[in-house]
Amino acid sequence: MSSVQQNVIKHKVGLLNLAAELGNVSRACKVMGFSRDTFYRYQTAVESGGVEALIGANRRKPNPKNRVEEIAESAVRSFWLRHNLESFKKRLSALESHVAQTPVKRWPRCRYRHLRESRKMTLHMAKSRPRILAISAARTLFTSARSRA
Repeated sequence: MSSVQQNVIKHKVGLLNLAAELGNVSRACKVMGFSRDTFYRYQTAVESGGVEALIGANRRKPNPKNRVEEIAESAVRSFWLRHNLESFKKRLSALESHVAQTPVKRWPRCRYRHLRESRKMTLHMAKSRPRILAISAARTLFTSARSRA
């Protein structure tokens, strides 16, 4: 049994012992931060299978969609071992050093220049459009007035 499992069992058995010591399940659950439903689940597990029944008291169903094939998993692990990246801390520090050494790529300004210019033209045309309409309306009035005379 691993130390993590021992710690989990210690907390579960501690809840059961505290409830027996206090004589009040609600108060014990409040102190330990468990629900009463969880307490009674632990109690029935201990009554039916002993303390060992608390080990497999995980209610979550495994999700096979979160798993990869064993071949891929072993390939990733062997890569980590080859490059001395077996712990998360080492992988994180390697990533930080790689990011620090790699220069940041910036997009060239000319790439978006045509978009900026087209927006300026659109904005310019939108601002000058009433003036253009007024000029064309004045021309039509002037030409129609000339043709009447």
